[in-house]
Amino acid sequence: MRYTQQELDELQERLYTAVLSDIMDDLGVHDFSLSGEIRPTLNSGKLIGYARTLYSIDVFSTPEKPYQKELILLDDLKAGDVLFAVVAGNNQNGFVGELIATACIARGSRGTVVDGYVRDTAFMDLDRFPVYARGTSPLDSKGRVDTVEIDEPLRCGNTRICTGDMIFADSDGIIAIPADMVEIVFNKAMEKVRGENVVRDELRNGCSIVEVFNRYGIL
Repeated sequence: MRYTQQELDELQERLYTAVLSDIMDDLGVHDFSLSGEIRPTLNSGKLIGYARTLYSIDVFSTPEKPYQKELILLDDLKAGDVLFAVVAGNNQNGFVGELIATACIARGSRGTVVDGYVRDTAFMDLDRFPVYARGTSPLDSKGRVDTVEIDEPLRCGNTRICTGDMIFADSDGIIAIPADMVEIVFNKAMEKVRGENVVRDELRNGCSIVEVFNRYGIL
């Protein structure tokens, strides 16, 4: 199944990376958390959606037709998608900027994760299009990097990302959930959130944390 935008909005509001991480641990999944160096840009909020992968490498001159593969991917974005870009090499550049973000928003994309740098952040509508990246750079990507793969499996640090995997990001970090596990992870996470709400209320009322943990097994 593919979640609607409304369903993604609800999941984004109610869930968070810490509880998703706990569920992934319980299910025996490894290497699902991205590097902490990829952070929300300025006031970017939570992000949830389906990865659309893109891989770029260093170049040292402008290709005859720059941007070609990334333009194909951008035009094919669907509602609920997240642009997930790994920008390899040493050419630091602002790979995603205001115009790309605007095109993504128009197609219903929910945000982007860039293992690299972004630019034009002062002009991005970060409330509508959360941006997670390693940092910012004013440099254009043209003549510095070129996209060589789209919608192919890629690695971001130790994490394997495939198109269709679920991305969830907040101020604590970024989680990638394999496509075939999304429903079970979200169902178990919602159940745990309900349990954590009960535990939180009991702790606020002064109950012993030992007794509460023994009763619910949640901490």
